[in-house]
Amino acid sequence: MYNACTMDKSIQKRLQELPNSPGVYLFKNRQGNVLYVGKAKVLKNRVRSYFVGGRDALQRVSTTLSERKKIMVGQIETIDWIETGTEADALLLEDQLIKDYQPRFNILSKDDKSFLYIHVTHEEYPRVLAVRRPNLQKAGVYYGPYPFARSTRVVLQLLHSIFPFRTCSKLPKKACLEYYIGRCKAPCINEITVEDYQKMVYRAIDFFEGDTKQLVIALESEMAKAAEQQLYEKAARIRDQLKSIEQLQTLQKTPQQYLTEQYALKAIDPQMGLQELSQVLGLAKPPHRVEIYDISHGQGSHTVGSMVVFINGLPDKGEYRRFKIKNIKQNDDYKSLQEVVRRRLKRDWPLPDLAIIDGGKGQLSAVEDFWKDKQVAVVSLAKKREELYLPGESMPITQPTGSQGLFLVQRMRDEAHRFAISYYRKLHRKSLMQ
Repeated sequence: MYNACTMDKSIQKRLQELPNSPGVYLFKNRQGNVLYVGKAKVLKNRVRSYFVGGRDALQRVSTTLSERKKIMVGQIETIDWIETGTEADALLLEDQLIKDYQPRFNILSKDDKSFLYIHVTHEEYPRVLAVRRPNLQKAGVYYGPYPFARSTRVVLQLLHSIFPFRTCSKLPKKACLEYYIGRCKAPCINEITVEDYQKMVYRAIDFFEGDTKQLVIALESEMAKAAEQQLYEKAARIRDQLKSIEQLQTLQKTPQQYLTEQYALKAIDPQMGLQELSQVLGLAKPPHRVEIYDISHGQGSHTVGSMVVFINGLPDKGEYRRFKIKNIKQNDDYKSLQEVVRRRLKRDWPLPDLAIIDGGKGQLSAVEDFWKDKQVAVVSLAKKREELYLPGESMPITQPTGSQGLFLVQRMRDEAHRFAISYYRKLHRKSLMQ
């Protein structure tokens, strides 16, 4: 541990480069391992608070820190950060990075292994609840899983402020405090009709389905109508709802989207990325055609697979394919992947030089023989630590942080995931309307 010794010039320089914007910061040790991930409303102020002294005489450890954090600061060799648009964005990204890196000095979110689901109950006056596990014996619609518990609860709280649906497990005989503070429409005393209440809940469902456009249009129409009728209080209330929806739309972005945006800002060089990837994997030459596979589902229903194609490191959307899983009745990623790859190889499509499977060693083992028969190189990419698994190798390969090869495979994987999710949502929404 350092005791008030002057810091390395490289760290002093990084502290002076910190921006006055929201974001997430990462402290790393000498080996490049992430020690701690934090979020900040103003990066410069938050990160510098770990240290003491003036601009040119910063010391290694602030005396106001806990003993645990003093030990952490003493191990910092590198400070990195990712700027975000808002503090809410930073909250989401912090959750994602903590789950990905499992930093030693993080205590929030690190052990939160149970994902959240949103349950819209099937009742005359439905409730919208956050639950740890979907109970399929209970009627209703489930959304999720959402791996970021804190930000999911923030979304639900904001949504409740826009749509004051009831939260009580059983309708009381008289209105409770929630009604008097404007957080419930009091169906218990018939202050709202069943039709109007369900209409309100359907709007909340639209949000979880990703359809905020129609919701915004409807609210803007209501606000204009209220203003025209000189119902200014109601118009102001709807205006506040629209502002909250803007915030919700920000929170609805997945943390992976923010990471993807950061990769784009890093100006990926596809050719360099392919060159680095071929060296890491031991390929004879950089792969020309790369196919990436992902599976998506919701509690085992509407399982779908995606195949996205990159030619010379760039996406070729005309070659993308999606698969509705036909023969697997239960939630089984391994068998679903086998079905997708088997069906793909029956088609008269050009074979790839490299196939990448989203997942770990188990997903790779499930399909590697299919590709071996076709003499196609195959690897899997495990999201948790961005490790590459190769057939026959017990230990994964980790690409250098900041390498073009790493950025490229992350971009490929994210695109496969996006394509699979969009197809799953389409099927799910269609089933809800039937």
